[in-house]
Amino acid sequence: HERKVEEVVLVGGSTKIPKIETMVQQYFGRKPCKDVDPDKAVATGAALHAASLNGQATEIGKLVDVTAKSLGIEICETNMEVVIGKFKSIPCKESKTFVTDQDNQDFARFCVFEGESEKTENNEYLDGFTISGLPKLKKGKVKFRVTFTVDVNALLTVSAVVVEPKALSDLQGHCNVQTQRERMSEETILMRRAMIDKMDKIDDENLKKSVAEQQYKKLVRSYQEKTKNDSKACEVSKKLTTWWNESFSSSDSESLMAKLHDFEGQLNSI
Repeated sequence: HERKVEEVVLVGGSTKIPKIETMVQQYFGRKPCKDVDPDKAVATGAALHAASLNGQATEIGKLVDVTAKSLGIEICETNMEVVIGKFKSIPCKESKTFVTDQDNQDFARFCVFEGESEKTENNEYLDGFTISGLPKLKKGKVKFRVTFTVDVNALLTVSAVVVEPKALSDLQGHCNVQTQRERMSEETILMRRAMIDKMDKIDDENLKKSVAEQQYKKLVRSYQEKTKNDSKACEVSKKLTTWWNESFSSSDSESLMAKLHDFEGQLNSI
């Protein structure tokens, strides 16, 4: 679907790195828009979206919020059946029909997940509810209509009602995912924040190592001619290449940059 994107806006200071911009251009097949400062893109978008919701931004056109991930129900105890797909414009409402998967099943559990994997174990569990009192019939004979509703505040409500047998239409249940956070303990919230901070640090370190790798390649290219005609320079270059290949994965970005500066100093002194 990347080829259907009409405009690409860079967000965040890291997108100023030339390599990142090149990768984005190659992926989408078009040059990113530079009308918005990447450092201010999030704040600008939030301000425009707020103005749009308040009816104060008709001159900027229509801004549409979307679902960040796919939303669905667990089926067969392992798989996720998507009800609302990723990047669906909100507010939105979608319904699907589900049936019992076992004979003599007298209750049905509806587990709501978020994610892109077919397996629920790889997605995030959001909430769930149970409808009890079902008649003991053969599998597939009891049908439910499950409805996902996402409002303008991106809050999800999931409901289910028995549609067959019709006499049981009063059997229903629902859950509001927005109340999930309220049920989390302070300890859980702190743990999740710590996990997010840890992942941010890992992402930042990986980005710095990527920059170091680009510096390494640039250094090798810039001294390529010199190493052809100078045996000492050639020896230093070989040591750098050997060290880099052996140490890159196990070294942090600070160590990599320090080693690069050391080798660059040796090459400059020749």
